[in-house]
Amino acid sequence: MIANYILIRNGYPPMIVYRKDRTEYLDALGSADKIDLVKTNSKKYQKLVSFMANQMISSYWNIFL
Repeated sequence: MIANYILIRNGYPPMIVYRKDRTEYLDALGSADKIDLVKTNSKKYQKLVSFMANQMISSYWNIFL
């Protein structure tokens, strides 16, 4: 919900996580949640960022073509 709030607030459409992708999303979210924010760099979030980018592309790509 927070990710969608941030997306909408910045003029982007909300991210849709389909039921078939839920396990992958929760896994990526869980991995990101375990990261120590003080000692990390942005590359540690790659799994979550990649998942979110792929979901946005698969959900909205055809709208803009």
